Amino acid sequence: MVWVKAGLLILYGILGYVAFNRPLTIPAQISQAALVLLVFGHSLECYLYQRQMREAPGAYWGHFVQVFLFGVAHKIIMDQDIRDLDL
Repeated sequence: MVWVKAGLLILYGILGYVAFNRPLTIPAQISQAALVLLVFGHSLECYLYQRQMREAPGAYWGHFVQVFLFGVAHKIIMDQDIRDLDL
């Protein structure tokens, strides 16, 4: 899962570079739209996964940042941690 998160960070970096260093081009507009959609989508995920973030071991705000950045990829890790607590 570390590789998935690293890949997402690289993707975010590429989107940010294209969005803000190549203004007024079609790729920049597409990158800006993708970043806006990612912010809204991951904000919704943070809202929907609040229960899991509170139940998972560790700091709530740490999980909040991880879910905001990585979404479902971090939710899978949280669910595994919660199952490990139940054992």
